[in-house]
Amino acid sequence: MTKVMDIYRYIDGLAPFSRQESWDNSGLLVGDQDKPVTVAMVALDITDAVISEAVEKRADLLISHHPVIFHPQKRVMAGDLVYRLIQEGVTAICAHTNLDVAQLGVNDCLAKALGLQQMEILETSGREKFYKICTFVPAQQVEQVRSAMARAGAGSLGEYTDCAFISDGEGSFKPSVKASPFIGEPGELARVEEFKIEMIVSEKDKDNVIKALLVAHPYETPAYDLFENAGIEVPYGLGRIGVLEENMGAEEFSLHVKDALDTPMVRSNRIDKQIQRVAVCGGAGGSLLHSAVAAGADALVTGDVKHDLWLEADRLGILLIDAGHFATENVVIPRLRGLLQTRFSDVRFLLPQSNMDPVVYTF
Repeated sequence: MTKVMDIYRYIDGLAPFSRQESWDNSGLLVGDQDKPVTVAMVALDITDAVISEAVEKRADLLISHHPVIFHPQKRVMAGDLVYRLIQEGVTAICAHTNLDVAQLGVNDCLAKALGLQQMEILETSGREKFYKICTFVPAQQVEQVRSAMARAGAGSLGEYTDCAFISDGEGSFKPSVKASPFIGEPGELARVEEFKIEMIVSEKDKDNVIKALLVAHPYETPAYDLFENAGIEVPYGLGRIGVLEENMGAEEFSLHVKDALDTPMVRSNRIDKQIQRVAVCGGAGGSLLHSAVAAGADALVTGDVKHDLWLEADRLGILLIDAGHFATENVVIPRLRGLLQTRFSDVRFLLPQSNMDPVVYTF
């Protein structure tokens, strides 16, 4: 049966919690990591309405983008969201800025919704380390060990999976008299034809791959090497930039954003230009305005734009579109729900009807 920690670890693999900003508070924030999960809800925010719907539908777990505990709390009182979660026995996992920077996270989903191609990271915040892992296996068990390591994440880079280099040689070892060797006899030197399996593995998958290797390997004490691979570093960061399939005028592109994000309105400045290269940042991404200009963007799509930023965008000659905090981030929620449902078939992952924009637009 799937438990809360199983889902937490899966999300950590998709969007490592270690990559959250220093001011953020993502992770398992409320509840029991060992609790079995049969129903879970995925929402942008944990609100009273979302909690009520979770209780009605007997959800064991709420997964949200925005943290239910963001600012430090010195007390938890009746009526607080955290109090309600504890009282109702609903656990909460929140993936915030770690999901912003993740591949297939908020900004990838936003860029895809707008039809951007040739996407790149707008502002790099870090680089994922990779390692080379090597182990030595008898001929009959090579595929058993290689496939177990691949399923755990080894040998994956870009659009390729199951990458490995396999070479043969001779291994030697002498088991002690207390050992129970798979090959050879205790107290005697053994020389065995072995195959060396070499694969790359990312920082986030390293521990899982080692565990898979040890479980699949036939030897009582498997030998393996692990080296940091300085030749591979995969960047991660905030925002995305890409190109439209066809150029659009500023007004046409603004309407395209409105329709693509299914939001009642967007705001934009008075720049009139052809739009081809577009930068995006879900939520409140106005701080990336200068990065967008430096990257050659004709437009920046984000939310929560302040007055001074409109003036700066005019000065810089870039189209600035405010499509709202909710609309620019909620695009990730169906995608996250789909990934979770595919991975955990014994759990029902629901999208609450109460997951909605808190802003009402009056025209």
